[in-house]
Amino acid sequence: MFLHDLGAGLLRRWYLVIFGLLVTGVGSYYVFQIVPVTYEAASSVVLVPPATAVIEGENPYLYMGGLDQALSVLTVRMSSPTVADPILHKRTDLTYTIGKDVSTTGPIMLVTTEAGTEAGTLKILDEVVKVIPKNLKLLQDQLNIPGDARITAMTIVTDEIAKESNKKQLRAILAVAAAGTAVTVLGTGLLDRLIMRRTAKKGDSRDKRTSRGTKGRKQDVMRLDKPDPGSVKKTFGEVATDSDHQKVSAGTATLPPNHGMESSKSNEIDSKKDDLMSSSNKP
Repeated sequence: MFLHDLGAGLLRRWYLVIFGLLVTGVGSYYVFQIVPVTYEAASSVVLVPPATAVIEGENPYLYMGGLDQALSVLTVRMSSPTVADPILHKRTDLTYTIGKDVSTTGPIMLVTTEAGTEAGTLKILDEVVKVIPKNLKLLQDQLNIPGDARITAMTIVTDEIAKESNKKQLRAILAVAAAGTAVTVLGTGLLDRLIMRRTAKKGDSRDKRTSRGTKGRKQDVMRLDKPDPGSVKKTFGEVATDSDHQKVSAGTATLPPNHGMESSKSNEIDSKKDDLMSSSNKP
């Protein structure tokens, strides 16, 4: 239901969605412009087994199977701050990574450097590759390993030209695009809910006012339909005729609607009777 309501809200407020996406696009382009391009370079170094581990006259490359442990120890040493700080000088725009080359099965170390300039990238790579044999020797010196039983390091290949990399730009653009899209979708959905809720409240208040007005008009009509008690009451002292069949009380008597017409007819009859009696009494 939430996704259905959200989708309906986005369709209703499509203009806000378009506006939000346009702002997100502009922000992504701005980030793409301000995030600098970086350069990368790589080098591969292989560990060579000692002479005592190789049968005389045999190929040393056939005896590299047991050097993975030595490679792991050297990798930890090269990644430590003890080795990295003198090379990078604690600069955040300079980085290097070192580890086993997963694309091969031999004891090959892959060194990758990254900097803001091509020259800086190649310089960092050269310094890292140079200290690998020194640190390998230091590790073996700590164990007092004889010279003919020591492992050595040999550079296989190294980049002479740094390659342009836009990884940082892509990461920044993706972050801005994801954040902008999320804000657009959720913000539009929330705004649509607020607008719909406010519209519903206005409709309810309008219906209540209409209901109250209709009820008041009905009451006015009912009051108009009821006869006024004062218009059909006769004050004390007036006498109703027998034809009205009304009961006279000490207070007031309620008269029928045609009481006025019958009373006038009765008066006319009485007047005619008086005239006849007066004419008969004359000599």
